[in-house]
Amino acid sequence: MDSQAQALERVHAPYAPLDARVDQLLRDIRAACQKPAHESHNRANERQVEEFLSRLVAELPGRTYPIPRDGRPEASQAARQAWSAARARRDGPCVVIERQRLSTWALRTTRWNYLFTVPGESDDRVILVAHYDTWRGPGADDNTTGEEIVKQYLLADLRSSQRPRLTHTYFLAGSEECGLIGLLSQILLALGLQAANLAIAQQDWLYAAAAIALAPLASYRFGVSGSREYVKTLGQEELRRIRAVVSVDSVGEGRLYIPNYLAGGTTDHVSSLEVNNGLWHRLREIVARVVHGWSAGPTARRCGYPPARWWRCCRARLHPGLIQGWTFVSFFVMAWLLAQVVDWGFSLGFTLWPAFAVWFGRHAAFAMAAVVILELALLVYLMARRIPTWIDNAYRHENRADNRGSLRRVAVGAASAG
Repeated sequence: MDSQAQALERVHAPYAPLDARVDQLLRDIRAACQKPAHESHNRANERQVEEFLSRLVAELPGRTYPIPRDGRPEASQAARQAWSAARARRDGPCVVIERQRLSTWALRTTRWNYLFTVPGESDDRVILVAHYDTWRGPGADDNTTGEEIVKQYLLADLRSSQRPRLTHTYFLAGSEECGLIGLLSQILLALGLQAANLAIAQQDWLYAAAAIALAPLASYRFGVSGSREYVKTLGQEELRRIRAVVSVDSVGEGRLYIPNYLAGGTTDHVSSLEVNNGLWHRLREIVARVVHGWSAGPTARRCGYPPARWWRCCRARLHPGLIQGWTFVSFFVMAWLLAQVVDWGFSLGFTLWPAFAVWFGRHAAFAMAAVVILELALLVYLMARRIPTWIDNAYRHENRADNRGSLRRVAVGAASAG
């Protein structure tokens, strides 16, 4: 048996045979996609998680610790007691079950986060997250597949004879789907691009200020609000203990990568990436580094920290959050070219058809508003639909062989027999 087969065999050893798990997964997905006709998809999603929660409590008497996750003092005291009892157990795995009610601001589709934590030998934590809400449909791919996979891993942990080495948190996140609100980020980006164009054309600092202000807003993600609500409750010690966050989403697509820098292409891992990584955090860190470097005296300056390194630091810190890996710059170039084409078209039209120029002048307010609206609509269409499709299609074409190789199943039994 080669090393790869041995590694896979060790991974699969604690679990049921792979084919049996796949069959069970498919049965669970079919069941999860069923609902009464009078029930909304969002309420059906919540009901099914509540039924799973009740099933755990019934099947594991004395090994479940349901607690709310909120800021009330009495809730915090009950939570501390539950956590202490769960961590102290040595007779086998147990699970702390947390319900977190989403705030009104964060509510998009489903109203709750559900966290199932199996304490391990170490307090260091691995989080496996899947959103359980869907949008306009039963969502077998997005994301009942991910939800059921997370449940399977949780059940396998709880059916084991011993606790895991690391603490495992299985997170069913609510309100991942943005409810079409993600389109707002594209509109903000289009407005920022239009303001930047006007700033260049008219040499107007007011337009330039508007463009700069809209750039970071345009990169904000208006979905994944459930996982954001959870991350906001984590203290510094809890954050320090997290070793990895893995999001399971749209497994049925058969792809290993989805562009994550456009609205609609994000999922719940983004909430963890955003921790201490926002524009304000970066600016504050840059200022702190520069001030520290200058206050360190001539020796530090001669060593090349400031000013030789401060610009590299600023550029490295600001670049990802402000322009999203050159996305803003590339879209600006596209918007500038579009504006030049429109300007050239009007110039040609005014030259060839003087009557059109006269009409445009008489109805300038209406005509200019119509032109701006049409340009914005075209920009939003390109940024929200066409360009992501081009990028995605190009990726799938260039990496088809790699995806097949990465997803290749190894016959462990056959390897063992050999």
